[in-house]
Amino acid sequence: MAEGVSVVIPTRDRAPVVVDTVRRTLGQRGVELEVVVVDDGSRDGTAEALAALGDPRVTVLRNESSRGVANARNRGVEQAAHPWVAFLDDDDRWSPDKLRVQLDLAEAEDADFVYTAGLTVAASDGRVLYASRAFTPAELRLGIRSRNLVFAGSSNVLVRAELLRRIGGFDESLHHIADWDLWIRLTEAGRPAACHEPLVAYILHETNMHRTAIHTAAREGRLLRAKHADSSLPGRFDPLVFRGWIADGQTYSGRLGRAALTYAVTAVRHRSRSDARRAVGSALRAVRLRRVHHPSDFDGPAPEWLSIRP
Repeated sequence: MAEGVSVVIPTRDRAPVVVDTVRRTLGQRGVELEVVVVDDGSRDGTAEALAALGDPRVTVLRNESSRGVANARNRGVEQAAHPWVAFLDDDDRWSPDKLRVQLDLAEAEDADFVYTAGLTVAASDGRVLYASRAFTPAELRLGIRSRNLVFAGSSNVLVRAELLRRIGGFDESLHHIADWDLWIRLTEAGRPAACHEPLVAYILHETNMHRTAIHTAAREGRLLRAKHADSSLPGRFDPLVFRGWIADGQTYSGRLGRAALTYAVTAVRHRSRSDARRAVGSALRAVRLRRVHHPSDFDGPAPEWLSIRP
């Protein structure tokens, strides 16, 4: 059996959700693991619910007040006992073979971090909405400064603990895009490997961070752009893509007028016809002539592991 993995899960006030996720995670096959849950100031009995699992592989660290998701992940990394660290958001899902596949790929390719393809799944009815591929390591190096090419953010990557600690973990001045910043620094410092099998499910629901706090993201984009201005990697921050991502979050959170404005400003600044069309669409939705919906472009069978209960 290869080296073990410490799984770091930040959570706050979602006791039933995180308990379900931890149960699923403990079912990872063919790997020695521990699960480090960082309870970031919950008031709903999260720590007690996790303790009731009675599994010695589960460690709960508690912040009395919230310090943010980047701080929570860093605290989990400090506690991690195994040579590899994997991150998982408390509402996302893994294939039961995810860690085993990633460890084997890391060994085969002498990699320092491994990411996979994945699926976006609607929480409301379990539909698979989108399939996202894993970009090749060459594509990652060429494009990671321009846009976040790692699907599902911090529910995807497996990384050597030594490298993660050496480059300083997550930047706690960032919230929405702390993971993207970390992937840039990992790509600069380490060797990536890509698994093209979808092993991660990003669960789309009303309380995703991309929806609930998107208004703070523009500031972070400016910080990221300045921070990596002198990066050794090719490419550069793409404001057109980033502002589109912000507008998508505004749309999904119901702030359709704000989304229309974001698209319109982007269309004018960057002479983008596609953003002009999106601005019109968002404006129409804002006056209830159209409604927000989530069409699926996925036409294959959903993997069995999405329906497996813990």
